[in-house]
Amino acid sequence: EDNDSQDSKLGIHSLDILFLYSHHFAKRNWGLYGYVVDLHRRSQIGSKNGLSDVSYIYNSYHSDFSDINMKLPLWITRFIKMTGPRNPVETAEEIAFRTLDFIEGVRQRRHSKTKEE
Repeated sequence: EDNDSQDSKLGIHSLDILFLYSHHFAKRNWGLYGYVVDLHRRSQIGSKNGLSDVSYIYNSYHSDFSDINMKLPLWITRFIKMTGPRNPVETAEEIAFRTLDFIEGVRQRRHSKTKEE
């Protein structure tokens, strides 16, 4: 069996999971941020010795996870509170970097486990 079909049988406690919230959601505890952080600290979600993470992007709004804030003029998105104090391009770059860094870490770990077996 290949790794993908094996992973689908393992469940939420065996997988590396990235929960990445906006700062706006995290500080208001929307999306059950505090609960998810607590579950992660108690090893109730994600693999126990893996790369799972629960965090947020500092000074970001939920809409910063979309490309809309990069398409509209910054003065408009700030005026209607669609974006935080950061430049939306900078926020998008951090979201992309942190996501890709997580994926690469999981791939490297999976590759090293495959070599050991």
